[in-house]
Amino acid sequence: SVETVHGSALVQAVFTLNNSEKVAGLRVTSGMLLKDKTDAQGKGTFYRVVRDGIVVGQKNSDGTDAGLRASSLKRVKESVNSVKKGDECGLSLGAFEDYQEGDVIDCYSIAWENTFL
Repeated sequence: SVETVHGSALVQAVFTLNNSEKVAGLRVTSGMLLKDKTDAQGKGTFYRVVRDGIVVGQKNSDGTDAGLRASSLKRVKESVNSVKKGDECGLSLGAFEDYQEGDVIDCYSIAWENTFL
């Protein structure tokens, strides 16, 4: 498999919404963040949370290491499909809510390659 990192962002603040859902307030530091785009083979866009160089959030809601999915990506309270370098946004990663200021969130996808022995 080949991993492609589309972008990274820095957690600048953590917000709790009325329904007690936590959202990370981010500034995109490289590339771009993408709302989940899944193709016919089930490949899509995933997220991981890195704290002090250690991945602290990558488990999907089913407990696998498939990566976190964005449940919400917003700019100025409007849902968007992407956010580019330099822009600020709010991101919710479903079951993961342990955001801390200073965390780095990577947006990536995985392409599976056929390998013949």
